[in-house]
Amino acid sequence: MVIRGGKVLVKRGEYEQGLRDSLKEIQTKSTKLMEEAIKSNIHQLNHCMSFGPLAALKLWSRRRAEANPWVFLVDSQETQKLMWHMAEEQQEARVEMKGGFNSLKYLLDEYLRRKDAVIEQKERELEAERRENVYLAVENQRLRSASPMLYSPWTPQLPIQTAIVGQYVDQEALRRILNTRDLDQIDMAFILDKKADIPAKLQVQAEQLINTPLFCDWIVSASSAKLLVQWDGRHPKTIAEVSPLSIFCTTMVRALQENERFISVQWFCGRHIDPAEAWPYMGGHAMIASLIDQLLRQRTFDTRWLHREINLADLEAGDLVGRTRLLGWLVRQLPQTVTLFFIVDGVVLYERDEYWDEAGPVLAFLLSLTADTSLQAAVKVLFTSAPGPGAVREPFALDELVLDVDTLPRITWAPSEERLARELGYSLG
Repeated sequence: MVIRGGKVLVKRGEYEQGLRDSLKEIQTKSTKLMEEAIKSNIHQLNHCMSFGPLAALKLWSRRRAEANPWVFLVDSQETQKLMWHMAEEQQEARVEMKGGFNSLKYLLDEYLRRKDAVIEQKERELEAERRENVYLAVENQRLRSASPMLYSPWTPQLPIQTAIVGQYVDQEALRRILNTRDLDQIDMAFILDKKADIPAKLQVQAEQLINTPLFCDWIVSASSAKLLVQWDGRHPKTIAEVSPLSIFCTTMVRALQENERFISVQWFCGRHIDPAEAWPYMGGHAMIASLIDQLLRQRTFDTRWLHREINLADLEAGDLVGRTRLLGWLVRQLPQTVTLFFIVDGVVLYERDEYWDEAGPVLAFLLSLTADTSLQAAVKVLFTSAPGPGAVREPFALDELVLDVDTLPRITWAPSEERLARELGYSLG
C-alpha cells in the first residue's frame, strides 16, 4: 500500500507538471495568436486608411463581419475608437499637406510681386536712358548740320550685307534628335503612384521645409538662386528610389505649372540608375537631354541662327559639351518676365563612380547659371537628396545654402503602428 501510494504521488506530480506544461503551451500559442491578430488588425487598419477616412470606416466595418474569431476579439470598442482617431489624424495629415501646397503657392505669388517690382524699376531706368539717347542723337545731328563733314576716303563705309546660308533646324527636329520620350512625365506618374506607400508623417515633415527661412529666401528672391535640401542623419527609407523629397518635388512642379510665367524642368536621378529599367536614359547625357527637351516643349524659340552657335552633328552624336552649350543658348533666349526652375532629385545617386564623370559637369553647369549675370531670366536651382550628398554639397555649404529636413521638428500625431499597438495595450514583440 505504501509503494502504491508513493506511485500515486509520483504520478500526481507528473500529472500536475504535464498540466502546467500544457497550460504554458496553450498560453504561448494564445499569445502568439493574439500577436498575429494584432498585426493583422494593424495591417487591415492601414490598408483601409489608404482609401480615405470615410471609406476606411465603412470598409473596416464590413471586414469585421468577415474576420476570424481572434481578429474579432481584438476588434473591440477601444479599437473602433482608435479607428476614428486614426481617421482624424489621416485627415489632418491631408489638410497639412494641402496647407503646404497653398503655402508654396503663396511664396510663388510673393516672388512674382517682387519680380514685377524689379522689372518695373528696370523699365523706368531703360526709359530714362532711351530719352537721354534721343536727346544726344538730336544734339549730335544739330552739331553735324552746323559743320558738315566733307567726304574723305577715310570715311568709314557700311559693310555690305551678305546672305548667310546655314542649316536650319526647328524645335521639333531638335526634340527628335534628343529623343527623350517625355521622361519627366513618365517619372512623375511613377512617383505619384508610389505616394501612398510613403508614410504620411514623412511627407508632412518634408513639406515643413516650405516654412523655413532658407527655403523662403530661395524662392522669393527676385534674382537667381540655388538651394540644396537634404535628408541626412535619420534619412527615410526609399521605395524604388522614391523618397518623401521626391514627392515634395512633384508637388512643387505641379504648383509651378499653374502659372505660365514659371518654367519647371526636372530630373529624378533615382528613376535613371538601373540599366534593366532605364537604359539608355541614364547619367548626365540623358539628364541634360531631358532638361533641354522639357524647355523646348514649354517655350517657343527662334532657332534660325542656332547653327551659328551649335554644331548639330555633335548633338546627333550625343556630345555632352554640345548639349550643354545648347541648354545655355536656350536659357539666354528667355525674357526677364519668366523664371526658370531646375529641380533635380536624388543627386547623391549620381555621385556614384559610374555616373559622376558625366553627371558632375551637368550639375555644375546648372549651378553656374545662377551666377550668370548676363541672363535676362532668373534661374532657380533646387537639388534634393536623401541621404545628403558629398561633392555636390560643397558649393552649397560654402554659401550656407544647405537645408536638412532631419533637423526640422518631427510630426508626432501622424499614424504609427508602434503607437497603435501601445494604445491597444499589446506588444508586437
